[in-house]
Amino acid sequence: MLLHLGNSPALVVSSVDRAQEIMQTHDLIFSSRPQTSNARHLLYNYKDVVTAPYGEFWRQVRRICVLQLLSVRRCNHFDR
Repeated sequence: MLLHLGNSPALVVSSVDRAQEIMQTHDLIFSSRPQTSNARHLLYNYKDVVTAPYGEFWRQVRRICVLQLLSVRRCNHFDR
């Protein structure tokens, strides 16, 4: 089923088999985030982890976040 949530289309899949098929064969299409003009102006032209399009830049930013912000040492420091 295809729903339109505002200007954004949303695909609803109710079968587990079809959902797995879609995510395996069309994973690059569904991994990108919508690019809005608000996000472009507020979030440094899509240069953050949340709004960056999937690709080499996003993988590098994610790796930095995981290694620096989400490391065991850092998480233990925040837990105190």
